This record gives sequence, C-alpha cells and structure tokens, in this order.
Amino acid sequence: LEAYRPLDATDVELGDVELEDAPDPAAASRQPVPTAFAGRVLGRALAQLPDGQREELLRDLFAVANGLAVADGLPLAERETVDRCVAKAVRGIDRGLEATARQKDRPLAGVLAAVPLLDLFRVGASLEPDLVPTVTLSELRGDDASDADWNQIREMISEADRTLGPDGRPR
Repeated sequence: LEAYRPLDATDVELGDVELEDAPDPAAASRQPVPTAFAGRVLGRALAQLPDGQREELLRDLFAVANGLAVADGLPLAERETVDRCVAKAVRGIDRGLEATARQKDRPLAGVLAAVPLLDLFRVGASLEPDLVPTVTLSELRGDDASDADWNQIREMISEADRTLGPDGRPR
C-alpha cells in the first residue's frame, strides 16, 4: 500500500539531477510520445527527454501500474486490469508531476527525471482522492461478516504508516 501513502509536493526530494536549465532540445527524442500521454503534462515532459531516459521512465510507469494492481488486489493476468492500472498510474503521475513542478518551481522534464514515478503518483493520489481505493471494514478484516453495520462503513486507507518496524512494533 506504499503507493497510496500520502505525499505532499513540498516533501518531494528532487535528488541529484540538475534542474536549473531546461533540457537540451537537441537531446530530446525524435520519436512521438505515445498517444496515452497526448495532451498531458506527463506527455510534454516525456517529449523533452532523450530516448533512453524516456524508455526507462516508461518501464518505471509500468512498474507503478503493476504495484497498483497488486495493492488493489486485481488479477494481473487480465488485460482490463493492465489498461485500468496504466491509466490510473498515468493520471496520478501526471497530477503529481504538475503539482511538484509548480511547488518546486522547476521544469517538468527535470522533475520527471529527478523524482521516482511512485513518489509523483503518491503526490497525485494525495490530491485526487478518487485514485485511492476504499475498502469495507470486513474487507480489511478479511472475512464475510454479515453484520450490516460493518459492511456499510467505508474507510479510506490511512495516512498513518501501519507497517511494522525492524523490531516488530508498529511504526
């Protein structure tokens, strides 16, 4: 559920990539951006990157989409799962990229090159609550409780980190 842990754009670390200058237009890819990114902030940023960097980011995007499918408990072997999770990843990354570039006052392509796509998705999901799945309490408990009250209550995935630390205690 790391993908759904909220992250504010102000908390994003830009890493070691030089962001002061806009990417060199001569180094930008001559290949068109895939149609899934047309008209998106993500598409504009990808268009400014060289082919090798773009290919690496597209692989990373599929890794984020795969992580979303696992976190959402969707069947990975189904084509519609892939389509849905890629669209969800693109939407969240697009929103997170826009917010982070604006917050940090940096060029889109530079932020895209410097920030892990999962972090950009987390920023986007923090800003777009409908990207975050909701679950019933009985789903969280993993049972088929018949108590109507339990099944009607909906809960957003918590902002708090509920994982265990190295000592076995909750973080």
